[in-house]
Amino acid sequence: NETCFKVKSCSTFPKDIKGFRLGDPIADRYYAQFYPKGSLIVVTNGSTYGQPGLEVANLAINHFISTFNSNLIKIKTIRDIGSLLYRCVNEAHNKIVESLKSLNKKDASCTLAAVAIVKLNKNNANSNRNWGLVAVNIGENKIFLVSTQQRPIVITDITAGNRRESQDEHDLGGRIGPYKDGQDFRNLKLYYCPCYSDDIVLITTEGINANLDPYFLGKTPQEANLPIEQWQDRYKNNDLNLARALDAFICRSFAEWLAGVPMTPDAITENVIKKIFETTDKLRFLQSTKKKPPKVGPNCPGKLDHSTIVASRIGKLKSHPIFVERAIWEWSIFFKLNSVNNLITCNSNT
Repeated sequence: NETCFKVKSCSTFPKDIKGFRLGDPIADRYYAQFYPKGSLIVVTNGSTYGQPGLEVANLAINHFISTFNSNLIKIKTIRDIGSLLYRCVNEAHNKIVESLKSLNKKDASCTLAAVAIVKLNKNNANSNRNWGLVAVNIGENKIFLVSTQQRPIVITDITAGNRRESQDEHDLGGRIGPYKDGQDFRNLKLYYCPCYSDDIVLITTEGINANLDPYFLGKTPQEANLPIEQWQDRYKNNDLNLARALDAFICRSFAEWLAGVPMTPDAITENVIKKIFETTDKLRFLQSTKKKPPKVGPNCPGKLDHSTIVASRIGKLKSHPIFVERAIWEWSIFFKLNSVNNLITCNSNT
């Protein structure tokens, strides 16, 4: 009777005396559809707060899903899924550009993460990992895999290093939609990873990721075991070793959040939202009093933002929250792709 899919979305900004919050409405959006032997989950996050960000996030997700479903019948292999995910991102980008131009609106963009999960052909499955995860990501969102078959629990950052191209802590690293009279596909990447049945895939937006980041937690680079002397050096050299060290810290922090938590989508999402509110409690209080918050540090950790986490258990579902009858993901041909390079993993204390 366990819920196999769960989403939690919130804003950590404080409410004013009238009950309104800065940045409302929440500009994070998600869509999920399930098939007998697969699923598709998409999360978008408007790069600006309020209604403009929400509209762009909705536009992106609508055109992404429309393109995917229109071409679903053509899919025969894992490679086909990857190609289609790229095409969906491109179509969503083009539609945003066209829509804004027709409305004579200023630049607006969003980040996007999409995960397609499919049952692998028995002859090509990797040991007992008989499910495949194909993902595309652009921007600051992250995709994690919780491997529940292993003890202790292992958390893998599928999108490790996705902020290497960022110029500072506020730079998304990439986006879809117009940007500075052009486009910003810097960190657009495709990922693949074999999975066990009952593993759990997580998609998180910046409001969660930032509160796992050592900078926003008020840690020094030395405390986070990073190969830099000061935070100003973080974005200077696009250093792979630094990016890997940062993502390893994020995985360790995530593992600490989930220590002792039942490995279910319900429990994980509930606990993560609880943790980000605990982390940002002092910062939220200071902003509610309209006092100028101190600089990021151990005395005032966290980042206030829109925060969304999607959790989905991998495996054949006994019931389908959303069932598309004409779409049955079963492929007789499976071309093995290389697993994600440089995956970051971390053990939980569970």
